Amino acid sequence: MLDTFVTRRSAHLDVIRGAAILAVVAVHTFQFNFALFNGSGILETDRTFVFTSYLRFGVELFFALSGWLIFSIYRSRSGERSLQYLAKRAARIWPLWIVFSLLSFLSLVLFWTTTPVESRFSADSWYLWILALILVILFLGWLSPGLWNIPPGGWSIQVEIGHYALFWLMRKFRDVTFLLSILVGYASYFIAVELSARLPESALATLVDGWLRLGLYGTWPFFVAGGLALIWSRIYQGVQEDLRSVSTRWILIRASLVMLVLAIAWYIPIPFGMSYEAIMACIVLLAFSWIASKWVKSRNAGALIGRYSYFVYFAHFWILTLIAGPIVGAIEQLGPGSILYYWASYLVLLLITLALSVLIAVPSWKFFESYWIRMSHRV
Repeated sequence: MLDTFVTRRSAHLDVIRGAAILAVVAVHTFQFNFALFNGSGILETDRTFVFTSYLRFGVELFFALSGWLIFSIYRSRSGERSLQYLAKRAARIWPLWIVFSLLSFLSLVLFWTTTPVESRFSADSWYLWILALILVILFLGWLSPGLWNIPPGGWSIQVEIGHYALFWLMRKFRDVTFLLSILVGYASYFIAVELSARLPESALATLVDGWLRLGLYGTWPFFVAGGLALIWSRIYQGVQEDLRSVSTRWILIRASLVMLVLAIAWYIPIPFGMSYEAIMACIVLLAFSWIASKWVKSRNAGALIGRYSYFVYFAHFWILTLIAGPIVGAIEQLGPGSILYYWASYLVLLLITLALSVLIAVPSWKFFESYWIRMSHRV
C-alpha cells in the first residue's frame, strides 16, 4: 500500500509535511500542558519555553511548501487550466473545512454561556448566526474578530486561501515582481494601520482591520520563497535540469535579490513578519525532514503522517481540549508538581494526541477526503 502511495505522491514532500505538523502539534500540546500543569517551575521567559514556542513556525513551513507546489503547476511544462486549479484546491481544503466549521458552530451554540467568545455576531439573532456560518465557510471569517479562528486553527487555512488568490492574480508576472511583492505587502501593512486609525467607524475600516488580521503581508514571503526556491533550483515535477546551463551571472543576481529582500524583511517591525526566528525554524525543520527521508523507516512514518497532516491539524485541537485536563490531572496525582512530572505529562499528552489524530484521519482519508480529490481530477 505504501509503495502505491509513494508513486502517486512525493514521499519526500510528505515527510516535510510530517515534520511541519509534528512541530505544530508539539507546540500546541506544550501550551495546553503549560496552562494546566501546576508547580512545573517553567516560566514564559525561560529558554525552554522560548525554544519550544519556535515550533509554531511549522505553519510557515506549510506556507513555503504550498508556494513550492503551486508554483510548480504553472512553471512546469504541463501547466493546469483555471478550472482544474480551482477544483483541486477546493477538493483538498473545502470538504474538511466545512465539516469542522459546522462542528465549531455547533459547539458555540451548545456551550455559548460557559465558554463565551468575543464576537461581532449575536447569539440571540439566528440570521446573524447563519451569516457568520456562511462567512466562515467561504473563508471570509477574517472580516470579524470573533470568526477569525473558527474552526480552531482556521486562521492559517484562510491565509492559505489568500495565498492561492494572490498567486492566481500574479501568476503571469516575472520572478523579480514576485520577489518585490514581499516589500509591497509590507508597505500595505503600514498603510492599513494608518487607515484604521483615521477611519475607526467606517466600512472601509472594517475591511482594513480584516486585512490586518489576515496578515498576508507577513506570510506571503514564505509562500513566495517556496515558489522561487522551486524556480531557481530548476526543478519541475521532480525532474532536475542541469544548473550549469544557467547563466552564473543570473544565479548571482537572483540570489542577491533574495538575500536583500529577506534581510530587509527581518528588520521591518510588523507582527508575524518573516523574522529570522521563523526562517531559522523552517530551515531546522527542513533539515530534520532531510535526515528523516534518508532513514527508510522514518521516511515511511513521516510520509504517512504528512499524508494526513490537514486532518491532524484540525483534529488535534479538539482532542487536546478533551483529553488534556484528565491526563495532566492524573499525572499530578502521582506526586508533588515537578519538572519531571511536567515533561512526563507533556510526552504522554503528545503521543496520545498524535495517535488519536492519525487513527481518526485514516478513515477520513479513505472514505471522505480521497473521494473529493478523485472527483476534482475528473474536471
